[in-house]
Amino acid sequence: MKKFTRDETVKILHESSIAYREKLAGRVFAVIYQDSSAGAGTAWKRIVFSESNFAHLTGVCYAEQVTPKVFFQMCCNNRLSPTKVRFRKDGVTHLKLAVLSYLAEVLYHKFWIGISLHNDVYINADYFVGDTKNRLSLGIHQTGNKDVPVSLKNQSVRDNVDVLRKVYAVYSKRVGTKEAWACVYVDEKIVHEINQDLLPQDIRDAMK
Repeated sequence: MKKFTRDETVKILHESSIAYREKLAGRVFAVIYQDSSAGAGTAWKRIVFSESNFAHLTGVCYAEQVTPKVFFQMCCNNRLSPTKVRFRKDGVTHLKLAVLSYLAEVLYHKFWIGISLHNDVYINADYFVGDTKNRLSLGIHQTGNKDVPVSLKNQSVRDNVDVLRKVYAVYSKRVGTKEAWACVYVDEKIVHEINQDLLPQDIRDAMK
């Protein structure tokens, strides 16, 4: 396992936060996927990303007492002090840093989704998504009418879910807006298998 220096960590946090802000923060994603347990073979999840989610996904502790949102803004503005960066003693911080740069793109390319095996008692994730290159797993927790990211692991999603499910397509829009869903990923080989009757009307409209 590579151990990052504090200067390397600040650089990773800055570059990853910029990508996170551009691709994920303030956006809701509708992930449509193949699921034989859903009867007609189609299911979907709604995942919401906020600026405040970023800090927890990094595994970094910061010496200053700042809120997760302020920490994210400091990362974006490259205002973190390397001397105030702290690493977890169990090595988890370095594992997260190793894949943090891939996080912003995970929903924009081919990836897998699956129900959590709950094989890590410290992670309260209901399901995971992960890239097909087996670099990372992003844990998602279902809360109320939205799902939010709660964990980032330097581990194949295969090791964290019951069954790998193929993703048909992903649609996204800004949280709190009336803009239409925009397609950000589609698997052209299997998208024709979607049972649109199981999807919300607004997403069905976007697929026309």
